[in-house]
Amino acid sequence: MYEKSEALQQARRELIQQTMDKICEPRNFRDLKSKTYVVLSHLWLHKRAEQENLFNAEEWSNPECRDELIKRIREFLIRNIR
Repeated sequence: MYEKSEALQQARRELIQQTMDKICEPRNFRDLKSKTYVVLSHLWLHKRAEQENLFNAEEWSNPECRDELIKRIREFLIRNIR
């Protein structure tokens, strides 16, 4: 049972990393919010993100907050991908 559990945890980590890679692809800050929404929609997590006000943060309008947004997105994925 431990092997299966470890395999599941590894798959979860890989999915989170692949998702972050897709979200971070755009170099243009203006595209970050829409790309995040689309990627989360593919995972059926966009409604949960809206409920948690992930897209309503003021940081989305400030390119200097990109790193903070990326951190918040990663934390959201860790909490919600199981």
